[in-house]
Amino acid sequence: MKCKQIKELVLTDYLDDQVSKEQKQSIEEHLTQCTACREFAAEAKEVLKNPFESVQPIKAPDHLWNKIEGAIEKHRQESLIQKAWDALSGTFAAHKPVFALSTVAATILLLVAVVKIPAWQTQTAANDYLNEQFEYLVYSDDQTDVGLSDTWVDEYFL
Repeated sequence: MKCKQIKELVLTDYLDDQVSKEQKQSIEEHLTQCTACREFAAEAKEVLKNPFESVQPIKAPDHLWNKIEGAIEKHRQESLIQKAWDALSGTFAAHKPVFALSTVAATILLLVAVVKIPAWQTQTAANDYLNEQFEYLVYSDDQTDVGLSDTWVDEYFL
């Protein structure tokens, strides 16, 4: 490895023990041979890592942890809702023309159903009423032959 790569790895991963065994071996081999990189690694360790090794962790109060956990849970729920929304909107966004066309077709069918069905039911009701009246007239006409027509309305209309 070159010195530039070694210095970058020392600053990013080597001091935190985040390198693979092969990388660590390669870095340490380079540090034994290169004085400039060895001094750089020592200085970086002294400035960046050593001050934090003697620091004692501070325990946060329970109410603070409760607020943090609540915020994380709220974010997780919002994240799930957002993911579901993204999945749905992505599905419909990919097929916008088809979705729009099917929406228009469904709307037209709904309008036709709303407009035509009450009219058909009204016509059916009107037809039923007319049939009933017609049957009454036929029945009353049959009764007039027998002599059951005694009202002036019957005489006027029949």
